[in-house]
Amino acid sequence: TIPPLWTDTVHWRYWAPVFSTRAMIQYPDNSRQMYNYIMDTARAQHFVLERDSLDRYDFSYTLEQDSLLHLSGFYRGDTLEIDLTHTFTEDYTLTNREFNWVQEFPYNR
Repeated sequence: TIPPLWTDTVHWRYWAPVFSTRAMIQYPDNSRQMYNYIMDTARAQHFVLERDSLDRYDFSYTLEQDSLLHLSGFYRGDTLEIDLTHTFTEDYTLTNREFNWVQEFPYNR
């Protein structure tokens, strides 16, 4: 197990679906990569995430809870176990607070 570092370019910080077949992965150093993904729910719970034919993740997945997706698979000879937690847009500060054109005090202090 490798501990996550903020300068790391291997660990995922965020995985966000952008379109029905495209997703963005953001790494701890804030760099981003776009990937195509295919989620096979009918056959076997199979999840493929690929940027090109050489950069391909092949996972099986289980839905642990309503908001937790567990991925397990292999990538370039390494075993990966990834837990993705769903975050609702209502939980973000930008969407759940009132907007004011003029503020007497900064909101973030």
